[in-house]
Amino acid sequence: MRHVSVQVTDNYGTHVKLVSALEDSGAEISLVHSDVVQGLELPRCGKLKIRGVVGNHVDTDLVHLSVTLAEPAGREIQRYCNILCAVCPSLDSEQMILTGEVVQLLHDSVSAVNVVTRSGTDTDLDLPVDSVTGDDDDLPPASVDDHGTGRSNDQSLSSNITDLSNSDSRKANAETLRQEQLADESLKGWWGLAKKQKGNFVVQDGLLYHRERILGQEFSQLCLPKDRRSQVLNLAHDAFGGHLGAKKTRDRIRLSFTWPTLSADCKRYCQTCESCQKRARKTTRDRVPITPIPRAEVPFTHWFMDCLGPIFNHKVEYNYCLVLVDSATRWPAAFPLRALTAKNVCEATIMDDNRSANASLK
Repeated sequence: MRHVSVQVTDNYGTHVKLVSALEDSGAEISLVHSDVVQGLELPRCGKLKIRGVVGNHVDTDLVHLSVTLAEPAGREIQRYCNILCAVCPSLDSEQMILTGEVVQLLHDSVSAVNVVTRSGTDTDLDLPVDSVTGDDDDLPPASVDDHGTGRSNDQSLSSNITDLSNSDSRKANAETLRQEQLADESLKGWWGLAKKQKGNFVVQDGLLYHRERILGQEFSQLCLPKDRRSQVLNLAHDAFGGHLGAKKTRDRIRLSFTWPTLSADCKRYCQTCESCQKRARKTTRDRVPITPIPRAEVPFTHWFMDCLGPIFNHKVEYNYCLVLVDSATRWPAAFPLRALTAKNVCEATIMDDNRSANASLK
């Protein structure tokens, strides 16, 4: 994370403000403090319901904000980028939080201006958001953590920067997600528990959730349909997880989602991850090479022995036995034992003096 100086203005360029913004490479949507946009003519384009890892939901407004890097020395032309921001009343002493993609776009725009005298129209940058209810579009779900960074629920990292005006089959509003939950056979039992108000399953706004408690904090987990689980696994393990193990990947997912086979899916996903298999360190080393056991040349001089039992499931006098096998001839011998004690084993070993007098036992 680092701070960058940017200039923000509305779509009309009536007011320009210099703001110190925090670059968060893990964020999926940009956030701006409500004090920064005060006095700017920014029409609301939707609403966003955000919630951190703990705490309640907070309703925020979505606005399009024109942003550019603070003018560097020698730059004569300013190029603003139109980005989608959520207006938050509190950002933990930060004025603005920008995603890594936005900051990279701002730097690219500066380089383009230094080379080309005129670049045409401004670049529009729209990012996926959560629970947006706008006038025209239905936007895909996302969540925002307690540091003010967004997390896309069903958008892969390869398409973080998207145009909200374009249709995407993977985007889903609340009704689409509800239909996917109802059609998922693996969630049928959980719907039944929710109707009976058992198992901490609840239905909120038509969607199935599971109430969980971690470290004394209660929160709701969205019961994820089967078709969207692979994307969440990719985000939790590959994109943001840094290829952690199955347990930590599962714990990361459980902060927002759950489904019946979560643990098994995380284990299988991590075991089949190509990067993890190529870079995993060796945890076991066979220090002693496997070699064949030499066979004795003289019969009844070298015996292998082991204890066997219990033999029966019911109570009997002799439920164990000492088994001996000659190394040279593979001649077997068995001696019944009342119990597996050192005394009984020693007595059974010397029962046949002719075969054990000159024998070595292993």
